[in-house]
Amino acid sequence: MSKSVSLAAAASLAIAALAGPVSAATFTPNSPTGTTPVAFGGTLTIGPPSISCSVSLTGVVNPGGSSITITGGSFTPGSWLCGVGAYPAGFPWTLTPTTTTAVTFTPISVAGAINCSGATTVQWVNPGTIVFSAVVVPGSPNPCQISGTLNTAPSLSIY
Repeated sequence: MSKSVSLAAAASLAIAALAGPVSAATFTPNSPTGTTPVAFGGTLTIGPPSISCSVSLTGVVNPGGSSITITGGSFTPGSWLCGVGAYPAGFPWTLTPTTTTAVTFTPISVAGAINCSGATTVQWVNPGTIVFSAVVVPGSPNPCQISGTLNTAPSLSIY
């Protein structure tokens, strides 16, 4: 091997060694040092029994965008059971991007007549839409199924 090829190979290895690891998916916009408020709103169908609820959740994008902490929320009618017989519980929830098209809730919890809680992965569509496509969440006495969409305000993306 010639000296110039050896130097080029050594230079390539040195550059590769200095490059950082490939970064994980993150929520944007975010602050590198502080939290960014975020809200979620939309309609979810939860069951059994199948009820449709207007959903409002609040939280913060954590520094650097690696996750969102959902600190509170409510279910309102749609169905008369929303907010009384079914309501969000067990806050805080953590929402973590696993790819640019998927996020994991750890946990998502519904209490009342419908009682389920657990980690679940759902679809993310940029900008700022969470899609629940008949997602099954462990529950007692039965698991529950969640369908519908939630949108973020401000509109977030995952990169």
